[in-house]
Amino acid sequence: MKHVKKLLAVILAFALVTAALPMAVFAGAQHQMTVTLRIEGVSQNYYYETLTVQYSSANLTVQDLIIYADNNSDTITVVGATGSNPYITDINGDVAGTLGAYSGWLYTVNGEEPPVGVNGYNLSEGDNVVFYFGDPYGVGMQYPVADTDDIDSGVIRFVSNDTTYGEDWTPVVTTNPVVGMTVVIGEATFTTDEEGKIVFDNELLPAGKYAISIDKKAESGLPLVLRFAPDAEIEIPELPAATSEMTVKLRIEGINSNLFYDDVTVAYTGEQLSVQDFIIYADEHSDALTVIGAEGASPYISSINGDAAGTFGGWDGWLYTVNGEEPGVGINETFLKEGDEILFYFGDPYGVGMQYPEIDITDINKHIIRFVSNDTTYGEDWSPVVTTNPVVGMTVLFDGHEFVTDENGEIKLSRDLLTAVAHTVAIDKKAENGLPLVLRFAPDFTVELPEVRDMIGDMDYDHEITVSDALAVLRIAAKLVPVTDEALAICDMDNDGEITVADALYVLRIAAKLIPAPGGEEPGTEYLDAGQSGVMHGDII
Repeated sequence: MKHVKKLLAVILAFALVTAALPMAVFAGAQHQMTVTLRIEGVSQNYYYETLTVQYSSANLTVQDLIIYADNNSDTITVVGATGSNPYITDINGDVAGTLGAYSGWLYTVNGEEPPVGVNGYNLSEGDNVVFYFGDPYGVGMQYPVADTDDIDSGVIRFVSNDTTYGEDWTPVVTTNPVVGMTVVIGEATFTTDEEGKIVFDNELLPAGKYAISIDKKAESGLPLVLRFAPDAEIEIPELPAATSEMTVKLRIEGINSNLFYDDVTVAYTGEQLSVQDFIIYADEHSDALTVIGAEGASPYISSINGDAAGTFGGWDGWLYTVNGEEPGVGINETFLKEGDEILFYFGDPYGVGMQYPEIDITDINKHIIRFVSNDTTYGEDWSPVVTTNPVVGMTVLFDGHEFVTDENGEIKLSRDLLTAVAHTVAIDKKAENGLPLVLRFAPDFTVELPEVRDMIGDMDYDHEITVSDALAVLRIAAKLVPVTDEALAICDMDNDGEITVADALYVLRIAAKLIPAPGGEEPGTEYLDAGQSGVMHGDII
């Protein structure tokens, strides 16, 4: 035992000295002082005790205190505390300079930083001494205190009185928020926002007394805040009922199907809610979801319902938009307002490529629906270039009827599907390995079509009666292509239930503008109303 060995050495030395000295040596007055000593290392607290130290000199210094603790404790080993010019270089293996040129051991007394070495500060009864490892001059160090003025509203703000120095080295003290710090209260973990705040409710923290701890480190592992004492506590009050709530639409598109699509309402007492808040809430309150990676100060959603990032070996993973826009920041940094729409989807926009189809119905009178995507590529200088491209080879379910888009991103619909109502549309396209290549539409997506009026005799739906239309009718009459209900509706000019050479000749005469279309004032101007079957013409001339 370290302190036993030290004690034996002290006793032996004391015995040797007292045997050689006269009793007058002990005439000096003995004193004692009670002080608290805490030592915060790089990753943990090493020591926290209230000590009663006996001393015979005029004063008890911080140097005397740390040497006393080192000599009498098995839990700490201090290097550099002795001598007339003490400089503590190492406590329990945390060595000055290992985490930056200015990193090392510092100390405070009653929360103040003495401008003298440990041998130059005289202690008083009841003082509180803290040694800690940090770097106040390089990366920077903060000394958080909890501002509980708004705790009755479920808000705690953490601030630090930070000292900077002007050009003439005059100190300037400002009170700043402690941002991005981990706060643990009981079993609940928080991260302070850009205002140094955390927000809670009594569902998360019922009223009562809790242990509280804080931590924040640089990437190197260097502490950026002075931790609270191990016995620090905070009293959480009974909070009033939540005064605010927010509802947003949350949709999650997995690899093969929609995983979630619903309104999500969250009650809260703070000022704002983030995308992170909503995905965590949905995960906790829905049996349909299992989300991994949404929590913490640096959330990265790695899996939803087993659809895991990297499944396809590239940049594939979970992405998100709010109201159709990519925020470009983490889910904990995007704050929402009532009615926003959050969309999570699985894809790979940087590898194989991802498209975001939109419907173009400008050619619906030609029975054509076109699917296009505004795609972003990047130049050599990484400047974005947006181009509108057709979505080729995509499966489309239109009112349950399956189509595949052609090289122009188009599908052509039959006449019976062109009613002026809302039509359901679903889309899908995958790479050979199963990676989604398009963002699917919402499960309740519909497209409203205008009334489509087909021109009598217009076989190619280009709203002109031409020789090609007459030839198309003639091919049907010659039984080179099968007759369809659409052809009968548009080109059975004598309404006899057949497509014949006579019908083709009639269309040819309209194309040559020798005659008007039946019922039209100008050649080729009669239309077939939506839903009409049969042309009901008079005799063919």
